[in-house]
Amino acid sequence: MKMRLTIAVLAMTAATVWGYAPRTYDVRSDAMNKTVPVTVLLPKGYDENPTRRYPLVILLHGAGDTDMHAYHPLFREAVDLHQFILVAPRGTRTWWMDSPVDPAFRYETFVVKEMLPWVDARYRTIPDRLHRGLTGNSMGGHGSLYLALRHRDLFGAVGNIFGGLDLWAWRDKGRWELRERLGDPVAHPEYWKDNSVVNLAKSLKDGELATFTAVGWDDIFIGPNRELHETLVRNGVKHLYLEKNGCHSQEFWEEMYPKMLAFLANWFRTQKIEFPSDPAPAPTPVLHGDGVQDDTTAIQAMLDTGRSCVYLPAPAKEYLISKTLRLGDGQELRLDRFTRIRLAPNSDCPMVANRDVKKGNRHLALTGGIWDFDNLRQGINYQQRPQDNPPQRDYPTGIPYNPWLYRGEAFYFENVKDMVVRGLTIRNPVTYAIQFCRLSYFIIDDVELDFTSWRPMKANMDGVHLDGGCHHGKISNIRGTAFDDMIAVNANDGRCAAHEEAITDIDIDGIYCEYCHSAVRLLSTSAELKCINIRNIHGNFYRYAVGFTHFFANRTTRGRFDAVNISDCHMAKCFQPKDLYKLAPFPVIYFDDRTDVGTVTIRDVTREEHCLQDPTIGIAEGCSIDRLIVRDVSQVNMTDKPITFLHTNGKIGELVRENVRLVAAPGANVLFDDKTPYKRR
Repeated sequence: MKMRLTIAVLAMTAATVWGYAPRTYDVRSDAMNKTVPVTVLLPKGYDENPTRRYPLVILLHGAGDTDMHAYHPLFREAVDLHQFILVAPRGTRTWWMDSPVDPAFRYETFVVKEMLPWVDARYRTIPDRLHRGLTGNSMGGHGSLYLALRHRDLFGAVGNIFGGLDLWAWRDKGRWELRERLGDPVAHPEYWKDNSVVNLAKSLKDGELATFTAVGWDDIFIGPNRELHETLVRNGVKHLYLEKNGCHSQEFWEEMYPKMLAFLANWFRTQKIEFPSDPAPAPTPVLHGDGVQDDTTAIQAMLDTGRSCVYLPAPAKEYLISKTLRLGDGQELRLDRFTRIRLAPNSDCPMVANRDVKKGNRHLALTGGIWDFDNLRQGINYQQRPQDNPPQRDYPTGIPYNPWLYRGEAFYFENVKDMVVRGLTIRNPVTYAIQFCRLSYFIIDDVELDFTSWRPMKANMDGVHLDGGCHHGKISNIRGTAFDDMIAVNANDGRCAAHEEAITDIDIDGIYCEYCHSAVRLLSTSAELKCINIRNIHGNFYRYAVGFTHFFANRTTRGRFDAVNISDCHMAKCFQPKDLYKLAPFPVIYFDDRTDVGTVTIRDVTREEHCLQDPTIGIAEGCSIDRLIVRDVSQVNMTDKPITFLHTNGKIGELVRENVRLVAAPGANVLFDDKTPYKRR
């Protein structure tokens, strides 16, 4: 962060430099006749210094991971701090070698002869061994040492975190697809032994390679890592070796990677093999509020004091942040209603979140402010990455939710009990304004959605988005126009959600919008949505007003909904935006296929239709409703064509209809348009 120390420093603040979030591209492998995803992180200042060249670190992930490993924020922080380029190829259970038994797996060739030239040609690297390093954990720790030992002319340094360095030791275990890569250990023991790092390291001479190994005392691979250390000691090879409390875990590599990357950065600068020193204490941060200098550190320092209310005074212009602000237990972050806080360019992270997702937090509040995500200067919507320039690889459907992936939401809160968000504006997120998961006893009230731009299209931009495990909450007085659901209540949300679980006891009261995609989406493919009250929807919609949806074409399980009440609404249809891809027509209240619905009550609802003739209530084939109650509902047809009130291709066990008013003004109305037998009264 730029500190306000002298007049000279202040004069330089206009040149504040921002970093880059990870980007994933497809790199062609002729050796394997396919493309391989490669994630790239560039250091901040890369574009602002067009003549500068940078060292290169190759990050190799473990057997159960992918290149998405590189999306963990610690890597971005290290890249910005130490000023190197980091690239991470995807090689799930490849062991980063050319398989001697399966020619489809040639990952040594890919990394060394295909990816490395691609990186050197595309980015401003320093293309020599003194400025190239590898690092990785588990399978990636083995791969990093394996490639460095076999290509000492290309790499000068390597960092290994609990690497699986002795493949032969696991020949009878049937683990990690080693047999698929190396074949029968009885028929070809040499494949296993010759490709094990503990054997390759025996030929290493002092000065040929700088290495740093770290392993925990309770790690399954501590034996071969100790063997590597003993071999290097015996052969007089200077190296770094660290054993400490820990096991084969994410917590261990989260602690060790900053040390590994600092070690590599120091090697690039000095060619010295030494433990990285602790960073110097940061000076006391200053809250600027000038819209130019970064206020993240100063605001977070205020939150880190643990005080119950952190108030940001009115700034000279606006606050600027480049990282997620984290709220802890019993804490409110408060801004004046129209104080503006903006996300710095290329930050690609939520603006605010809770501090401890794993253990959870209690009693949080976020009040006031205009929170500007500034989407045109952030990364593209991750669901539309091929439209980026240059095109990124599409986010793979087979990979589950990744907590480190940039998803474009402005607020993200998970595993929180007792939460209040009130009296604020959220401006131009890339995807969701607010995303909650596993929240209970919460209130979201008086939130304005100010969506005036999109990245890259008017899609996936929800207002309030609830994922699995949310209970006992109220959402009220949401206004504006979202380019997707104003409110999404999604018990099952696939790769978009950390958890797929039931959602119950939610009150939605007050949605005010015009020319919007939809007011409320309820989504389930198996987890139950129950006890949902929806009141006071006022607006028109080009998709639907309320949808009971399944959504996932590839899921055969059925969605479950029960005890849903829709009341006191004034809703209609509208034409979709001309600059949006064509959407299929939907009724105002829609029941999707592959859904089982208990009791739904629709009462005191008026539809005054000027535009489209889609039905007011539509039930798709494959939907089954036990009991549908419709009371005191009006349909006023002001178009010139007939409108059906209730159209069903599904099943209704019992339909209760009382005081349904159909007004031709002048268009005609059709009460029922179906051939499905059910009990009516």
